[in-house]
Amino acid sequence: MRKLLLLWLMVSGVVVMAQEPHPPGCSSYDVLDYDMDGVYTINVDRFLEIAIPFLSERIDYDLAANYTFTVNVNEVSASHIITGNYTHNEPGSYSMDIVFNYTGPGPEYVPAVYYESFGYLSCFVVMGFDPSGDEDSDGILNADEDLDQDGVLHDDSDGDGNFDYSDQDDDDDGVPTIDEDYNGNGNPADDDTNSDGTPDYLDPDVALSLNPIGSNKIGMYPNPVSEVLYLDETAKGCEFSLHALDGKQVDQGRLSQGELNVSKLNRGVYLLRIKTPTSVVVQKLVKQ
Repeated sequence: MRKLLLLWLMVSGVVVMAQEPHPPGCSSYDVLDYDMDGVYTINVDRFLEIAIPFLSERIDYDLAANYTFTVNVNEVSASHIITGNYTHNEPGSYSMDIVFNYTGPGPEYVPAVYYESFGYLSCFVVMGFDPSGDEDSDGILNADEDLDQDGVLHDDSDGDGNFDYSDQDDDDDGVPTIDEDYNGNGNPADDDTNSDGTPDYLDPDVALSLNPIGSNKIGMYPNPVSEVLYLDETAKGCEFSLHALDGKQVDQGRLSQGELNVSKLNRGVYLLRIKTPTSVVVQKLVKQ
């Protein structure tokens, strides 16, 4: 005989400006509220795709292998099953529950303490965030932290358990995301120093060998420069590339004589990337 296990998932439909602390034991399910009206759509299938593996990991039991799931929402008058895309009618709080129907073939999950194992740990607080905001102040907008563009802020690029929208070091390389704005334009998302197609703030291989702009690990003069830039012995024979601030590569080659002719460049600020035997150095160059 099938047994029903009810998990109450608390859902808040209020757009968060100043967040209240989550109840102890509850987890967040955070979505983008594109028009900031306090009402946003939840995709039920996507909710289950995220919630079930999360719960399975927490209780060390494969729920998906032994249960089927139904999602209900509790209205004022009655409860009803929701599927597909669900939008609550009014801003405010409402609750959902997952009904777990045991089907086997594995052993049925019987928690030692029902409240803690199922009821308490299954609590999800759903909150809406402004797409144009920057919740973790790392220079990446909330909407851009939604890498798979599903409207749910549960992307975790480095797998550290902190979702990108609240993680100030998205690639877990020890360098804060905001400090991986190597071209200095205020947007870490358009920096790709090693030209591998992955932004530097999501690429742990970059910061491990990259010296910060302005560190002056390689001496160069004059700077600003109008014709020939001279570099110290450290750069002699090294490969280099020169980039405009929009990321476009304007020159590359080898510094065979330890100098670089920039006379044909337009005036402006550029990034000189030099690959030494031990590191990659990026420094600003100003063309007069």
